[in-house]
Amino acid sequence: MRDRIKPNSRGEVSLAEVGRVAREMGFCTRIARIRAADLETCSVPLIWRQSRNDFAVLLGMGEDKGVVIIEPPRSWRRINKEQLAKHEWFDVAAISAHPLVVDDARVGEPSCAEESQTDDVKAKVYGNVIFENPVWYFGHVGLHAKRSRTFSFVNRGDGPASIVRVRSTCPCFKIAVQNSTLGAEERGEIKVDMDATGLQGPVHKSIFGFIVRGDGKKAREVFVLRVHGEASRRKECVLIPERIFLPEMLKGSAVRKVVSLRRLGYEPLYVERFVSASPLLDAKMVSGLEPDAREALVELEISVPRTMGSFEYEAVLETNHSEHRTARLRVQGSVVPDLEVYPPTVFLGMLHQETGFERTVEVRSRSGKPFALTSTRTNSNHLSVTAAPVDENRSVWQVRLTKTGPLPLGILKGKIVVETDESDSRRLEIPYAGIVVKESP
Repeated sequence: MRDRIKPNSRGEVSLAEVGRVAREMGFCTRIARIRAADLETCSVPLIWRQSRNDFAVLLGMGEDKGVVIIEPPRSWRRINKEQLAKHEWFDVAAISAHPLVVDDARVGEPSCAEESQTDDVKAKVYGNVIFENPVWYFGHVGLHAKRSRTFSFVNRGDGPASIVRVRSTCPCFKIAVQNSTLGAEERGEIKVDMDATGLQGPVHKSIFGFIVRGDGKKAREVFVLRVHGEASRRKECVLIPERIFLPEMLKGSAVRKVVSLRRLGYEPLYVERFVSASPLLDAKMVSGLEPDAREALVELEISVPRTMGSFEYEAVLETNHSEHRTARLRVQGSVVPDLEVYPPTVFLGMLHQETGFERTVEVRSRSGKPFALTSTRTNSNHLSVTAAPVDENRSVWQVRLTKTGPLPLGILKGKIVVETDESDSRRLEIPYAGIVVKESP
């Protein structure tokens, strides 16, 4: 994955770029902002962006069991709940070999149904002023959607306090402060109107300002309000993954995979038809056919051809999307013989001319079926080869290379030749190499 990631013009790597590369590699991914308290129960690995080019992998160990942090190339460490509490949020990319079909609320943010009335966020205290709901989740909105929110606050101090210089990190907000100067126990409001025009994808913005005490001490404190949600991108459906890669498949075998088709935003989406260009690629189940669905899951049955080499299938998912009627899926893979050799190349290392040695390799059946090695030999007069089954099923054989006489000094190279009764692997060649030196005096 590191080799495929491309930094932007500033030399930075974003989580969106990590997600793009993960999807190209056939993984399912979801970019999210997760509460620190929820990390322990996350069931998939999370890539955490600590700084602009510093990433780590987070693994939840279960409720009250902490989180393991893996920081390549350093070793892993575990942090407990108290240490997690130092961070309010974690920006992460969730990556899995299986579809991530959980609702966004499961990864730390309420769904759009809970939109603007989220009450489970703790109040935030700035000096003597308390903001009762300092975080606004507006959910999923369309391209030109407009939303409003009122942030309430109260002065719990003995003297007056003023809210001044309220600003936003986004021009999409219009902000109005009502009752900006508060006496003791008085309440005020900050009304925020949002226009989603121009917003794309996940939205994480801030509104900030200053609280000035009126007791003559000129004390000033910064307050911050958070805004989170997702804005749909026009004319776009997301198919996850867009490409399925199946390496080292056996001929005639079959595998099932699930793909997810999702329309970004709040508007419904459903699949009208699945069209495959190959009889070896078929949809066994499609969920999300009802008119109010927002995500469609397609379970595919992929049959592997009976010829060696690479293969590629293509299918089209036809949707009710008025401007994006189709989503294209590609399936690529390779067919390999049933027998494999491990290790495929034998490095003998440094050998002494007169000292004996022994090296072993295994010939295995990927499918677990029995087979036989009919003969073994090597092209060296100084070495011999023997073979024997490892188990009663005879699905794994051990090939042993031993020394039979003095070896010539210098580089020793050759190959082990194994003949089998398997039709696709009648002859296997296993290279070996080493360096022969004199005995130490």
